[in-house]
Amino acid sequence: MAIRLYGAQTGNSRRAAIALEEAGISYSVSRVDLRAGEHKTAAFRVLNPRGLIPVMVEEGKAGTDLVVTQSNAIMFYAASRSRERLTPDPGQEAALFFDRLFYFITEVIAPNGGAFALRAC
Repeated sequence: MAIRLYGAQTGNSRRAAIALEEAGISYSVSRVDLRAGEHKTAAFRVLNPRGLIPVMVEEGKAGTDLVVTQSNAIMFYAASRSRERLTPDPGQEAALFFDRLFYFITEVIAPNGGAFALRAC
Protein backbone atom coordinates (compact mmCIF):
# COMPACT_ATOMS: atom_id res chain seq x y z
CA MET A 1 0.00 0.00 0.00
CA ALA A 2 1.34 3.39 -0.97
CA ILE A 3 1.50 6.31 1.43
CA ARG A 4 1.55 9.95 0.31
CA LEU A 5 2.28 12.81 2.71
CA TYR A 6 0.93 16.23 1.76
CA GLY A 7 2.79 19.03 3.50
CA ALA A 8 5.01 22.09 3.46
CA GLN A 9 8.04 23.39 5.35
CA THR A 10 6.20 23.57 8.68
CA GLY A 11 6.87 21.95 12.03
CA ASN A 12 3.78 19.80 11.80
CA SER A 13 4.69 18.48 8.35
CA ARG A 14 8.27 17.85 9.43
CA ARG A 15 7.09 15.99 12.54
CA ALA A 16 4.95 13.69 10.40
CA ALA A 17 7.76 13.07 7.90
CA ILE A 18 10.29 12.35 10.66
CA ALA A 19 7.92 9.81 12.23
CA LEU A 20 7.44 8.01 8.91
CA GLU A 21 11.21 8.01 8.34
CA GLU A 22 11.99 6.72 11.84
CA ALA A 23 9.38 3.99 11.45
CA GLY A 24 10.99 2.90 8.18
CA ILE A 25 7.77 3.46 6.24
CA SER A 26 8.10 4.17 2.55
CA TYR A 27 6.16 7.24 1.43
CA SER A 28 6.09 9.93 -1.22
CA VAL A 29 5.68 13.65 -0.68
CA SER A 30 3.32 16.11 -2.32
CA ARG A 31 4.40 19.63 -1.47
CA VAL A 32 1.55 22.03 -0.76
CA ASP A 33 2.28 25.66 -1.61
CA LEU A 34 0.73 27.57 1.29
CA ARG A 35 1.55 30.99 -0.17
CA ALA A 36 -0.35 30.10 -3.34
CA GLY A 37 -3.28 28.86 -1.25
CA GLU A 38 -3.13 25.26 -2.50
CA HIS A 39 -4.38 24.08 0.89
CA LYS A 40 -7.60 26.08 0.40
CA THR A 41 -8.52 24.62 -3.00
CA ALA A 42 -11.57 22.40 -3.46
CA ALA A 43 -9.31 19.53 -4.53
CA PHE A 44 -7.26 19.71 -1.33
CA ARG A 45 -10.34 20.14 0.87
CA VAL A 46 -11.51 16.73 -0.32
CA LEU A 47 -8.58 15.39 1.71
CA ASN A 48 -8.96 17.79 4.63
CA PRO A 49 -12.09 19.95 4.76
CA ARG A 50 -10.34 22.30 7.21
CA GLY A 51 -7.65 23.02 4.61
CA LEU A 52 -4.74 22.21 6.94
CA ILE A 53 -1.53 20.27 6.51
CA PRO A 54 -0.11 17.73 6.90
CA VAL A 55 -2.34 15.05 5.43
CA MET A 56 -1.31 11.43 5.13
CA VAL A 57 -3.14 9.22 2.64
CA GLU A 58 -2.57 5.48 2.59
CA GLU A 59 -4.09 3.79 -0.42
CA GLY A 60 -6.38 0.98 0.57
CA LYS A 61 -7.94 -1.89 -1.28
CA ALA A 62 -11.09 -1.19 -3.27
CA GLY A 63 -10.75 2.58 -2.86
CA THR A 64 -10.91 2.61 0.94
CA ASP A 65 -8.05 5.02 1.57
CA LEU A 66 -6.96 5.94 5.08
CA VAL A 67 -6.77 9.73 5.43
CA VAL A 68 -5.12 11.13 8.58
CA THR A 69 -5.08 14.91 9.06
CA GLN A 70 -3.26 15.49 12.35
CA SER A 71 0.53 15.36 12.65
CA ASN A 72 0.39 13.71 16.06
CA ALA A 73 -2.00 11.05 14.78
CA ILE A 74 0.38 10.42 11.87
CA MET A 75 3.21 10.03 14.39
CA PHE A 76 1.29 7.44 16.40
CA TYR A 77 0.20 5.62 13.24
CA ALA A 78 3.83 5.43 12.12
CA ALA A 79 4.90 4.19 15.55
CA SER A 80 2.23 1.48 15.46
CA ARG A 81 3.48 0.27 12.06
CA SER A 82 7.16 0.40 12.94
CA ARG A 83 9.31 -2.69 13.21
CA GLU A 84 11.31 -0.76 15.78
CA ARG A 85 9.74 0.14 19.10
CA LEU A 86 9.14 3.92 18.89
CA THR A 87 6.99 4.15 22.01
CA PRO A 88 7.44 2.40 25.36
CA ASP A 89 5.32 -0.48 26.55
CA PRO A 90 2.34 0.48 28.76
CA GLY A 91 3.18 1.40 32.32
CA GLN A 92 5.25 4.03 34.10
CA GLU A 93 7.65 4.59 31.20
CA ALA A 94 4.73 5.15 28.83
CA ALA A 95 3.14 7.61 31.27
CA LEU A 96 6.36 9.65 31.42
CA PHE A 97 6.76 9.42 27.64
CA PHE A 98 3.25 10.79 27.04
CA ASP A 99 3.64 13.41 29.77
CA ARG A 100 6.75 14.80 28.10
CA LEU A 101 5.37 14.45 24.58
CA PHE A 102 2.19 16.36 25.37
CA TYR A 103 4.11 18.99 27.34
CA PHE A 104 6.26 19.59 24.28
CA ILE A 105 3.25 19.71 21.96
CA THR A 106 1.23 22.15 24.06
CA GLU A 107 3.87 24.25 25.80
CA VAL A 108 6.67 24.42 23.22
CA ILE A 109 5.22 23.86 19.76
CA ALA A 110 1.92 25.73 20.19
CA PRO A 111 3.49 29.06 21.26
CA ASN A 112 6.09 28.77 18.50
CA GLY A 113 3.32 28.20 15.96
CA GLY A 114 1.70 31.43 17.11
CA ALA A 115 4.96 33.29 16.58
CA PHE A 116 5.22 31.81 13.08
CA ALA A 117 1.69 33.01 12.25
CA LEU A 118 2.41 36.48 13.60
CA ARG A 119 5.60 36.74 11.55
CA ALA A 120 3.64 35.87 8.39
CA CYS A 121 1.36 38.90 8.83
